[in-house]
Amino acid sequence: MKAISLLFSILFITTACAQEFEIIEATTQKWAGGRMETGHGVYYNIVLIAKKKSQKLSFDKFWVDSIFFSIKAYKHSGNKNIEKFSSGDTLYINVRSRFNSIKNDENTYIIKKSVKEMPPFELKGTALLGYTYKGKRKYKNIEVFKELKPVYYP
Repeated sequence: MKAISLLFSILFITTACAQEFEIIEATTQKWAGGRMETGHGVYYNIVLIAKKKSQKLSFDKFWVDSIFFSIKAYKHSGNKNIEKFSSGDTLYINVRSRFNSIKNDENTYIIKKSVKEMPPFELKGTALLGYTYKGKRKYKNIEVFKELKPVYYP
């Protein structure tokens, strides 16, 4: 019995140590401009704790459904955003989707959507975060986002 408990403890510690980062919060917030041509969209904000330093870990891809975004994670330092980080630092990823309204030849507005690029596999949640760790490509599903109140710009 002690051997089984020890084995589970080792597996738990190994799994916990193998994690490169921990997502603390993931939120969405719809927004809309005050004029038709301004468009509308969604802000996606992710707050995470790095378990590895930036020389080994980098974030670069994000998918919501089939909409792809190039991203960077950064930490706040005063009024600056810094891309280099250490283990234990709080990192922020901010993504803004925008659906533009464009006037066509008939003087009506149509919606122009963001670039589509299919994720490397079917999503198991709301979004997929792409990153590299020690040069190897990895992905993390984000199951649920907390939805904030919409913002309506004048």
